[in-house]
Amino acid sequence: MVATIAARGNAVTAAHYYLHLESEPYYTEGNESSGLWLGKGAEALDLQGSVSKEQFAALLHGLHPQTQERLAVVGGKKRTHTAGHDLVFSAPKSVSVLWALTAGEDRSNILKGHQRAVAKALSCAEENHVICRRGKGGRIKENVAGMVAARFQHFSSRDLDPQLHTHCYIFNVAQRQDTTWGAILSKPLYQVQKQLGAQYRKALAEQLVQLGYEAEVKQETIQISGVSREAELSFSKRRLEILQAARLIQNRTASQMELIALKTRKRKRELPLPTLFQAWQARAKKLEIKVPAPRIRQDQALITEPTSPQRRFDRALKRLNALTAQGATQRPLSSTVKLLRAAMNKLGLVRKHRQQVLSNTPQRPVKVTQDQSITSYNL
Repeated sequence: MVATIAARGNAVTAAHYYLHLESEPYYTEGNESSGLWLGKGAEALDLQGSVSKEQFAALLHGLHPQTQERLAVVGGKKRTHTAGHDLVFSAPKSVSVLWALTAGEDRSNILKGHQRAVAKALSCAEENHVICRRGKGGRIKENVAGMVAARFQHFSSRDLDPQLHTHCYIFNVAQRQDTTWGAILSKPLYQVQKQLGAQYRKALAEQLVQLGYEAEVKQETIQISGVSREAELSFSKRRLEILQAARLIQNRTASQMELIALKTRKRKRELPLPTLFQAWQARAKKLEIKVPAPRIRQDQALITEPTSPQRRFDRALKRLNALTAQGATQRPLSSTVKLLRAAMNKLGLVRKHRQQVLSNTPQRPVKVTQDQSITSYNL
């Protein structure tokens, strides 16, 4: 699933959950936290950069992370504070496979594209769907001025398959329009779960296209040209395990599938990312699975193609000089002039295309293919 929401009821349980969120291997050195603060509410509390365990714990209890001042009133019969909600954005398997089997800057760009899509969907939630109450009995409902969230980036499934997914922990504390603080309502978030997932997919597909991949949203997934369904299934052991467990149940519902997933869930193992990358690429090599390079890299290779119009232009000019030196008749000279003009026009297209690629302009590059080459004249 692309977007899921889970309540983390009390602060004690949620505090243990923080250890899980924070344990994932990350692209940092040393003991730097993998969590980052998000939301206008976090900015209002002067929370920036990495998430600390102490800050996380204070907000779970509805307290100001610096002053320990209570931000949300404790209610209910047990007088406890609901800690928050875990909103998870999981990349479609095609994207995770593409990310896992690329390298260097391309891999980094795919991850950044995923994170930008998450940020866009989360910003939509903050502006439109995070609701708080105020007034006598909490009768007045209004959009918050700012929510407080912590983002944790994870990279693999419980079966250690590539699975880009981001946990966005939304605390049950938000700033109201009048700058006071209070708890949020959970129901509006659950009501727009599918909408947020769709917005994330749309934004992610747009990011991939900007990076130079052919990507298109198809229902609840993203199809990427060059990433086959076989490749996706080869890195989906967890999904196949759930389907195998559910094979005897007819007319399965979403809640039944979720229960099966919980019953078959294994304790997640942790391995360093370099080790996982090596294992994923070794599996891909064994199964002869390949993924596409971004279009801009393909176009750069096209510019230096040895059968380019530049070479045909040089050959036409050489032929023209030879005909002139031999005192050729008007007819072959005319044919060569026509060819020369056609080659010059083609060369102009290539130069224009080269400028577009080198300047990284977003417009679609001019394609020069073998089918478009001038072949009616026998050079």
